[in-house]
Parts: sequence; structure tokens; C-alpha cells
Amino acid sequence: MKEFKVEYLVILKNQGSFCNSVKSFNNLLKANDDIDIKANRLKYKKLDLKFENKTGTVTDKKQRFFNLTFTLSQPEFLNDYIIFLKVLREIIYKSGGNVNTIWDDISYHYSLLAYPVINRIENLLRKLITKFMLTSVGFDWEQETLPDDIKSIVSKSKRPKNGYVNILHETDFIHLADFLFKPYHKRNIDDLFKTIKATQALEELNIDELKEYIPKSNWDRYFSNIVDCEDGFLNKKWIRLYDLRCLVAHNNFITPNDYTELTEISESLENTFLVAIKNLDKIRIDSEDKDLLLESVVRNRNEIYGEFLNNWKLLEHEINQLLLFLNGNHDSIRINVKHYSKEKYRGIVRQLETLYEKKMIDKDTYHNIRFLSNFRNSIVHEPNVEIHEKEIVEILNVLRYTITSLRDIRAKE
Repeated sequence: MKEFKVEYLVILKNQGSFCNSVKSFNNLLKANDDIDIKANRLKYKKLDLKFENKTGTVTDKKQRFFNLTFTLSQPEFLNDYIIFLKVLREIIYKSGGNVNTIWDDISYHYSLLAYPVINRIENLLRKLITKFMLTSVGFDWEQETLPDDIKSIVSKSKRPKNGYVNILHETDFIHLADFLFKPYHKRNIDDLFKTIKATQALEELNIDELKEYIPKSNWDRYFSNIVDCEDGFLNKKWIRLYDLRCLVAHNNFITPNDYTELTEISESLENTFLVAIKNLDKIRIDSEDKDLLLESVVRNRNEIYGEFLNNWKLLEHEINQLLLFLNGNHDSIRINVKHYSKEKYRGIVRQLETLYEKKMIDKDTYHNIRFLSNFRNSIVHEPNVEIHEKEIVEILNVLRYTITSLRDIRAKE
């Protein structure tokens, strides 16, 4: 920028003859020996600024305002300009005045500098997540054909079919990090309580299985071994970066200190993300985790998707509990958690058929769960499918009703 204009509106209480004119206000400023004002020029040490000062009274208030405008035409003195404005505000505050920023080219200048920094780090994180998903999970991981009853409620996107790449580029800045840093359970915590309750001796517990109930983030699960940095530390930095990003995105005033902090955080995160990208080939993921990863992307797509998947886990739990009850031995029937994706999908179908054949569930419940299972697979394995939120809410209500129905069945038996 060639010039830096800053405009303040200063409000002072009307205190008789104190600062009741432009001349007296200028004299107040000149009480600082480093400030000199002549005509429309203000000098502060090496600074030479164009200066305008207009005054008036606030209607129906015993207040006087001064409209101050400063213009710097020498960009090399920008730091001195910033120091002067701080000194100016201190003088006014000590005199009982209130300073309101009307225009600030300095903030605009740093916003322009900050935008490409934010854009780079945001896209670098998207690159990390996208490359991780494509190299570890694959472009069309176990993609299944949509059943006819699902096709009636979905509309295909007209945009290019870039799958999870599209989803990640549509994800909000703050939620983008959730994919890496937000902890989640691999197993239903209720099962842990039941396991502990049924345990007679400490030797019966398997430590590795118990650890599966500890909520972990994707960063902790897959990146902690290849990057020496904790997810909590990174997430804290990302949240702070989000706060600073909002200042830029919402046209709020950004200070030089804000810009310095923003660049320091971005540089730190960039170094960490680059190390992670470089070491992606060291990550190995099994079939179960691939499906969990797809779910974690969908959860962060929007809140309603996440709510559906959370309730779907509860439904799976209730199905498992009915099978255990049907068998009469809670230790002999276990859903094989190593077979998510197609194997898990077929497993659920077989489990439903067993419950239906044994008359544990009726025909309507059977078809409801088949429908819900198909829907779950459509949103997880068909990332280009777009479903209206109203329709998801209706399906979510069916899901909740079905969970309650299964619980009632167990309660009656």
C-alpha cells in the first residue's frame, strides 16, 4: 500500500471548557513532547503525517466528539506509525475519552498478508487428510450399489465425482481438524461396563481389548508413531488459528501482533503436517479401521450425519444384545469387529435374518433395520450422494424408534 489511513472517532464527556474545540484537543495531544501539530500536519519523532481533526457534539448527550484522521505516506515508517497510534490512544484514555476505530488501513494491510498464510495451511491440512484417505483407504473403498429404496430419497450431485476430496473441501475450517484431532470410541462403552460386571477374576480381562474402549483421535491412532507431536497440542494451535482466521474472514481489525502470532502458528503446523505427509507410507490400516475412517469423515461433514452414525452404533449394540440374549450365553456370541465394510454389512443381514426367524423381531422391524443399514452404507461409502437434511431427520426418527423397539423387546423377554 502507498498510504495508510487510520480514522478514529473520539468521544469525550462535556466538561466545560476542557477540550471543547479542535485547538484545545490538539494542545492535549501536544502535551506529549514528541508530538507537534501545525496546520494539517502532525509530527511524531521521525513521522510526518497528514492530520485532520473535526469536532461536534452528540445530539441530546453531554458529549463531544472529535473525528481524527491520520495518513502515512511513507510505508517504511509503518512500525513507527503503529507506535504513535498506541501513544495517541493512551493519551485519550487517560483523559477520559473513548476511541472508536472507523477506518484502519494497517489492519487491512495485515489482513491481506494473513489471507494467503491461512489459505496455505488450510489447504495443506486438506492435502494431508485427502492423501491419507486415498492412499490408506482408497478412492472407492468397498463402494456398494445403492438399493432401490435408498435411491428414492437421494439426489446425485451434478459436480465432478471426487468423493471424499469434495467433502473435505466443503468442510469448515474449524471442523476440518476434527477429523484428525477429535477423539472417538471404536467400541460401545456400554459393552465395557457389561464386561467388567461379568468378570469374576482379573485374569479374565484382556488389556488389549480394554484399550479399544479408550477414545482416541485419528492423529493418535495413525500419526503419533510417525510424527513427534501430540494431538492435543496441535488441536489447541488449530483452534487459536481459527480465532485469528475469523478476524480476517469477518473483516475485523487485525493487529500486527495478531499477524505475527498467526504466521508463527501456521509455520509450526506446516512443519508438522509436512512431516506427516512425508511419512504416510508408514501407516498401515486394517479393514475395520478403514470403515471407521470413512465414518469419521462423514461425522464431520455436518452435525446431522454425525448424529445418525452415533445412533447407528447404538442400534448395532442393541442387535448384538438381542443375539446374546437369544443364545442364552453372553460370552459365546460376539460380532466379529474385524469385519466391517462388506463383511460387516452381510453380517448384519445374517443377524437380522436370525432374529426374524427366531421371532425376536417382527417383519416391520426387520425391514426398518435393513433400510437403515442400506442408508448407513450409502452415506459412508457413497460420498457424492447428497441427501436433504429434512429426509435425514425423518430417517433419524425411524432409527431412534427402532432402537427403542429393540430395547423394549429385551425388557419383555
